[in-house]
Formats: sequence, structure tokens, C-alpha cells
Amino acid sequence: MFDMFTLDKKYTYIIYGAAAAGKMICENLMYHGYSVHAFFDRQADKIQHACGLNVYDPERYEHRDFENTVVVISVRIPFEHEAIAAYLYKFGYDKIIYRPCSGNIPNFGELKISEENYNSLISGDITENAAFVKYFNQMDERRFVNNAVIHFGEDSVIVYIPTDICFTTTKKQLEREHLWHMMENIQQVTSRIDLPIYMGWYEVVHFFRACMGIEPATWTAVAAYEEWVRINPTTRWNLYPRDNDPIKSRILERLLVYNGLESVYLSGGKFFESHPISAEWNPRGYFNIVDGCHRVCFYIAKGISQIP
Repeated sequence: MFDMFTLDKKYTYIIYGAAAAGKMICENLMYHGYSVHAFFDRQADKIQHACGLNVYDPERYEHRDFENTVVVISVRIPFEHEAIAAYLYKFGYDKIIYRPCSGNIPNFGELKISEENYNSLISGDITENAAFVKYFNQMDERRFVNNAVIHFGEDSVIVYIPTDICFTTTKKQLEREHLWHMMENIQQVTSRIDLPIYMGWYEVVHFFRACMGIEPATWTAVAAYEEWVRINPTTRWNLYPRDNDPIKSRILERLLVYNGLESVYLSGGKFFESHPISAEWNPRGYFNIVDGCHRVCFYIAKGISQIP
């Protein structure tokens, strides 16, 4: 479906971004015998050199030999990668190693492979002949709206929004959903309203990461999540038998929720497309999640940058 290229020592490499991440990638590539020629950075006037190499502003660089040049994007904010890749593409580069905005779920085939190989590369796992998707003019099937991605299928339109701009609900939304009166500790709940999910629902993300084995402090995660449950009562997941300890019961419920999300994720991720989160655009520049915060927490815990 996509044209691919592989990590190969016959190419010359340029790193986009001369900060710490770019320097680490440069050092790893050179250590494994790859030829890194230079850095690209919009702040080239201030940085000038990194890892003993020149730092160039792409606007002032003499671009050439595109067939044998690979550009690696090292910027840490994933949803900026497509825009940077499009910017580099206009100069003539198509061998660009970056994190593609695929929605990052398994059914995107080559894009998923490219993303996994990118993650391995930036973590220092240099694998010769690792495959990457050549950049192409994505406006044919996707376009960007407020850092979201729209994918046009044969019979559907799927919108992926960055998890970074998924925020907790507002008081107005809670009142509309008739949930505000259920909140026992209004002051604590109010302190978590209209925040990024990774802040307002931090304990849930932490709990899910512990379930995934990413974070070793499992009991710390459970304790933090227990406190979160105390101040965030809800009826949305009252689906399973309870014992005499309501907090323990809710934690067991969320464990079942996690197991369900992990199961559908491993089965291909179609569930997340057929059951998308419900969100409302906030004029301040982000989305307030009306329904689906657990799914957002799951994606954040997985390190996935966008969610349908």
C-alpha cells in the first residue's frame, strides 16, 4: 500500500532537531556506523553545532541528493511530526523517519510498522534494514484540523484527535449529564474540571500503566487510584457484582475495564473506531471529553498519541 525504505548504511542521515533527543539519535546512529551529515533546526542561528556537526536552518540549506539522504525527525511532540515531514517534503525529501499520524492502532499495517521502528530507533535500538514508510502528499486522503487527522475511507470518515488536547469535562457538561449532584466532594472534583486528561485522571493512567507492567509501583498505583475513586463516584461502570468494600469493588471493575480495552486493542483496534470517544470542541483550543475518558487514559498509558 505504501512505498517503503529501510535503514541502510548507504544513506547519509540528517537529524531534524538539535536538542537532547536529536543528539541522542545522532550518537546512536554514528555508534552503529551510520553516516550523519548534519542537523536541521529552526534555531540554527543560536545552536550552530551539535555532536561536532553543523546545524542548519532548512530554509538556508542547499538541499540535494534526495535519493540518498534520510532525515530523522527527533522532535518529542508526536503530533508535530506530520507537519514537519510535510515541511521537509516541500524541499524534496521523501525518506523521512518520523512518527506517522496513523491513529497508532494495529490495523494501519505499514504505518504501524513504521511507528514501531521509529520508537525503537529513538530508544537506541538500531536495527539495520528496519522498514519505514516514505513520506507522500497526505492531503490526498488526510488533512489536519487543529492538530487532528481526518482519514477518509470508502464508507466512513475517522477523525483522530491528539490525546495531548483531550481535557476533562466541564461543570456545564456534568450538569447536562445529571452527574454533578453525584459528586460527594465538590471542591476536589472542581479542582479536576477542565484539565488535560493526563492531569485530571492521572491516577487512572497510573493504574493502567501498572496493569501493563510499565510502572513497577503497582500498589502505589492502586492506592492512588483508590483515592481517586473516593472523590469521583460514578454509575457508568456499575456492571459487576460488588462485595462489602465499595472501593475494592470499583477497583476490580476498572481492572475488568482495563482487561477489556487491552483485549480489543490486541485484536486489531477496530473497537476504538466503532466506539469512538465523545468530545466537544472548546474555543480555548482543546477537546472536553464527554464520554470515553477511560479509553483516553488507556491510550495515554500505552503511549499512543491520537485516538478516534
